[in-house]
Amino acid sequence: MDSAPAQHVLERLAEALAESTATTVVISNENLARASAEQAARLWELLRAAMPGAESHLVITARDLARQVPAAWQQQIQQRHMISWPDFLRSMRDGTKLAAYFLAAQDASDVALRWAGDLPADRVHVVTVPRPGAPKSALLERFCGVLGIDLAAVASTVPVANESLGRTPLELLRRVIVDLGERLPHPRAGFGRVGKRYFAHEVLAPMGADRLVLPAEMAPWCEEQTERLVQQISAAGYEVVGDLEELRPDLSGLETAPAEVTDSEIAAAAVAALADVLDQRNRDLEEIDRLREQVRELRGRSRRRR
Repeated sequence: MDSAPAQHVLERLAEALAESTATTVVISNENLARASAEQAARLWELLRAAMPGAESHLVITARDLARQVPAAWQQQIQQRHMISWPDFLRSMRDGTKLAAYFLAAQDASDVALRWAGDLPADRVHVVTVPRPGAPKSALLERFCGVLGIDLAAVASTVPVANESLGRTPLELLRRVIVDLGERLPHPRAGFGRVGKRYFAHEVLAPMGADRLVLPAEMAPWCEEQTERLVQQISAAGYEVVGDLEELRPDLSGLETAPAEVTDSEIAAAAVAALADVLDQRNRDLEEIDRLREQVRELRGRSRRRR
């Protein structure tokens, strides 16, 4: 159950927009991509009521599916889902409910169709993610170009680390989630805090190693889905920032078959993870002892003053 402030976030957003004196306001959240056309229309209505006369634009970033599918499975696991990598791939190919859930956020043409509403095509901007090897600033440059923001004004901001987990750490995390069962029930205050932000990001991510790669058997699905969304975006006449060809995945480096993570690999990763957890627990206890000593000293000073 979300806290009371979270349940009133749209009311507070409208108030903040109405009070804003900024010339450009950006509202961005990846979860908005899955909104239905009706939900999107209600948010547009709220935004226009809060900032009457403001010019509205829709900006969508899109990345090729060969990179996005592995990233999406990783996100599923970090959000406490238990589906295995082979089953996730099978759901994509078979067009199951999970595949529809995935495409609702990753199919830029469908996202644009649901969100564009009555916006003219030149106010809908599809920003393509550059291919691997491009300068790290390339995507930010494109995004800033759409917003009319000077790159230098934001380039000094320190980015939040978003490290990917290797195949073995991901499978270890998935098995831990299965074993957790009903423990740590709250998605953010429980598992989100210690399962995702601590165990996944701080313990497992530094292990790196075996990068998750799409298997070659997924190539036909990737090509079919990509061709469809490229054609739909082109036909709609949206402004493309970058190149739609960047959405065509490089299929030359795909695996011949998805490799299975062995129990011995899981065991080795688990031992390393447990060592890190014990080390962190010891440092936490030392910090707790230090803070308790400070509290005792402050209480002693307070009693002496009285």
